[in-house]
Amino acid sequence: PAPSSAPPAWVNRTESAEGMVAIDVSRPRGQALAMAKRGATLDAKRNLLERIGGLQLSSQTTVRDMVTETDLINAQSSGLIRGATVVSETPDWANGVYTVIVEVPLYDVWEYTRQERVYED
Repeated sequence: PAPSSAPPAWVNRTESAEGMVAIDVSRPRGQALAMAKRGATLDAKRNLLERIGGLQLSSQTTVRDMVTETDLINAQSSGLIRGATVVSETPDWANGVYTVIVEVPLYDVWEYTRQERVYED
């Protein structure tokens, strides 16, 4: 069926996610901050994609004589995040962690998926 012209109720919300990365304190301060900000932003966007698009998990467990020998869990997400903006960033030198929070208006997500015919009613 063709997509309806009325957006669903959830499009008026925003979705946010947090990303964190360790600050490499062995590097010069400016370089360490730039690298940490980039890493935390990518981690936040990955987490945002997992929230919006889902996460595909696969697992394999090997048991021998009632004892687990191996337990492998693989996670994968794939998609496109557009319009995500950094709303908060916190370099915590005391704990060596850089934290970023990103958010995206769900209207933008709906509009993109509707245009690409990914989302249909």
